[in-house]
Amino acid sequence: MTVGGSGIGDPTAAVTGTVTGSGDGGLAGATVTITDFRGEVLDAATTGPAGDYRLPRLEAGTYTLTASAPGHRPAAVAVTCGAGENTHHDLELFASGRIRGTVRARTDGTPLTELRLVLLDERGTSVAVTSPEVDGSYAFDGLPEGDYTLAARGPEPDSVRLRLTGGEGIDHDMELEYDTEPESVLPTPATP
Repeated sequence: MTVGGSGIGDPTAAVTGTVTGSGDGGLAGATVTITDFRGEVLDAATTGPAGDYRLPRLEAGTYTLTASAPGHRPAAVAVTCGAGENTHHDLELFASGRIRGTVRARTDGTPLTELRLVLLDERGTSVAVTSPEVDGSYAFDGLPEGDYTLAARGPEPDSVRLRLTGGEGIDHDMELEYDTEPESVLPTPATP
């Protein structure tokens, strides 16, 4: 949500506040950024031990205030500063979760890479799609808490339901019925 700032006047306004983690109080080390209507960064700060921040020397106008921190989903809001005013705005970041694991053939443990993994939310909407890496590993990062279905789409499809609570990581390895042996080629009969 960005709205145009005035860009005119004495830069005496400021935005202050606290960044909190979901239920954790102040979040130290978060990055708070303020941008103008063009998306240009005007100022940035790192929160202190109590999660507090201050972005001084702003002109009157409307800006986008963004906060981010490792292990949390970013948040952005529009803030309006009056000339010479100190605008207070707190931001809450929610912990992001992760689902990761490996996909292997049940018969011999070979990593499976030629299939697609689809992550569905509780409504059945696809939220992410990936293919396993060469070692069979996969990862879905930055997820909000909720119920998910992890579906493996390939010759032998499979799925599993997973519940992710805020900020946790789930390790889930999958073993699928999958033929890893190349198909034998029958010799072509000789023609007389």
